[in-house]
Amino acid sequence: MKQYWLLLVAISGLGCHRELPPVPAHTSKLEVTTSYVDATAIGARTFSVAIQAPAAHSLFLENCNGAINWGLATPGSNGKTLTWIVMRDACLSAPIEIKPGASQSFVLQVPGQSLSGPAPGQYQLVVLGTFPTWSGSQPMHNPEVPREHLLSDPVVLGP
Repeated sequence: MKQYWLLLVAISGLGCHRELPPVPAHTSKLEVTTSYVDATAIGARTFSVAIQAPAAHSLFLENCNGAINWGLATPGSNGKTLTWIVMRDACLSAPIEIKPGASQSFVLQVPGQSLSGPAPGQYQLVVLGTFPTWSGSQPMHNPEVPREHLLSDPVVLGP
């Protein structure tokens, strides 16, 4: 029985304290992306939105008689969790082109207090249907601009 106690004491290291090596801090930096969208609430359900094209290329926005596609996303979801999107019919007018380095402003409004409307709260406004190039013969076959470039900072949809 003494042999088991001695073995147990030897294994547990009683009376013998060793420092564990320090764990290095995580040093990788998060990739910072640039948003082309700046949104400000100007009313309980209305936003002023400025979209600025990067210096490298134009932005082409799908539109229907001057109305662009947009929605509200859950903050922090990188625009992947859309809470609400504007409903449009199937009309497709010529795209709105924002030249390299230029900006264009829009006033966007969430329609009245319908059952399908978003609840008051904090969201990120996201512009949808935005392309770096446009082909009249195949407008839907261009790759879209990555969504992280099309998200605003958090905005509040009023009561």
